[in-house]
Amino acid sequence: MNPFAYERVRLTTLRSTWILAIVSTIASAIMGLLALAIGEGDILDVSQWMSGLSIIVPNLTGLFSALVGVFAFGHEYRYGTIRPTLTAIPKRVNLAIAKIVTAMLWAFVVGAISAAANYVVAALLVGDKLGGVPKWSGTVFGSLFGQVLFCVGLAMLGAGLTALTRNQVVGIVGVIVYALVIENAIIGLVFLVDALEGLQDWIRYLPIISGRFMYIVSGIPNEGDESGPLSPLTGGLVFFSFATLLCVIGVARFAKTDA
Repeated sequence: MNPFAYERVRLTTLRSTWILAIVSTIASAIMGLLALAIGEGDILDVSQWMSGLSIIVPNLTGLFSALVGVFAFGHEYRYGTIRPTLTAIPKRVNLAIAKIVTAMLWAFVVGAISAAANYVVAALLVGDKLGGVPKWSGTVFGSLFGQVLFCVGLAMLGAGLTALTRNQVVGIVGVIVYALVIENAIIGLVFLVDALEGLQDWIRYLPIISGRFMYIVSGIPNEGDESGPLSPLTGGLVFFSFATLLCVIGVARFAKTDA
């Protein structure tokens, strides 16, 4: 059996993946109405526009994408279907790669649709230019593309963590708690505890924070700035390096551990 065909059928027949996709798209479109709060054509700069545009897509859609990655492995263990699946597809590495890649593709498509829905609604509510930058400029669409890639990376994190732990609940809780709690707790400790002051320059290399630099327009540093935010490219490399490493470790355990 072709593992990619199996994963495509499995993913598209799960009610949860469609519910997450629909909720993400609707929520993203609704959040486009935040452009009203910016004012009719009264926009100071492109970063202000993008801060409103990027509130829902990378955060909510990203977490939904992470859940799809978790379900790629988690459903198999939760419902006990992993053994018959491995009987039909005995090559474990191929199966694991198919699960991760399929989750990534799903996250890319849903992330792109959600970003487009958010952008279209918001763009209709503002003037033609954002502080001198056209709303269809490369800066804006570069940020939107970064949001989509952020969703893809979170799908990888969800899949990799669940493949490693072989537990759907741990995968769900782990991704959400790390993204929303642990990194924020680390930031708070580093900036509040004097003894940790030397670590402040390294905060930007935390996985989720580095990934967010892919779409935060104001996160583009000045040339030669060694302590400021990462560039979108550097942030993306750090983020996907961590996600890839977690996936490799997860696949290695999946391949060598009994179901």
